[in-house]
Amino acid sequence: MRRHIFNALAVAALGLIFAAVVADYGERRFLRPLAEFYVTRTSVELGSPNVVSGILAVWRGIDTLAAAAGLFTVILLMAANGAEPPPRAASASPEPPAGEIAETGAALLLPPLLLFAAYVASSGHLSAGGGFQAGAIAAAGIALLVPARPQAALPAGALAIAASLAGAACVVSGLSGVLFAGGILDARLSSKSGLGAFLSAGAIPVFSILLAVGTGAALSAVIDRFRT
Repeated sequence: MRRHIFNALAVAALGLIFAAVVADYGERRFLRPLAEFYVTRTSVELGSPNVVSGILAVWRGIDTLAAAAGLFTVILLMAANGAEPPPRAASASPEPPAGEIAETGAALLLPPLLLFAAYVASSGHLSAGGGFQAGAIAAAGIALLVPARPQAALPAGALAIAASLAGAACVVSGLSGVLFAGGILDARLSSKSGLGAFLSAGAIPVFSILLAVGTGAALSAVIDRFRT
């Protein structure tokens, strides 16, 4: 009885808290100073009409690089701890075939997903997209192979190498801003006259593609590792 009373009081308290938040909520008519800086200066200084990509790649590039480094560290630790699955017992029954639906679905969906991931990575500076999103889309396509081909294994070593090289290239692209622009992770390496062009926004497309390769390789390795 006491437990039910406590739960009811806890729910009522949370309800009051959320009610107070909703009562005080109001749409802002003006941007905060920092948000206004991002919105007004991204297209002018970086040459990217996508404000979010400009924030992630340049204005908050250190945070993005740290998040990517964390993801790449996970795959390296997994590779160091042994990426090979445990051996199957001799008496274990073989896994049943996936079936025609799973195999056909993977064959039909994997190429379009990989193509869409390449588009999202290469055009993230122009429209919605970016490296993390593209890597997740590519890994989703790889995940289709798990039910379709349960006995097939992804090249864990190659994925770890790809993630490592992509991470190192991200760092190099960031440091190139010191030599060719205004500072570390400064993507202002090309002319700003090509706003909206495919080859524009300096190093932002390069940074997004490298993030896509590293993220896709890391997530694919995680999928292949934990399916066993």
